[in-house]
Amino acid sequence: MICPIVCSSPPATNLKTDQLGGEADLIVYGEFESEAQLAAYKAHPNYQRSIEIVRPLREMRIAADYRVEEAVRGSLV
Repeated sequence: MICPIVCSSPPATNLKTDQLGGEADLIVYGEFESEAQLAAYKAHPNYQRSIEIVRPLREMRIAADYRVEEAVRGSLV
């Protein structure tokens, strides 16, 4: 089990798969109640340290921050 660095909400359960591809080896997924919580997560020293460790090991990086209320609700294809 991977524990969140900074989190005051219950763990999220997201079992969706990517309908456009499956090339990722690792996905970091998080849900935050506010942009302030997301900013606090990204500013946390453990998050910064993880970037220092992982950055030289990766070949590709894709990031997506979005508001759930503005997300696409249906199939893209």
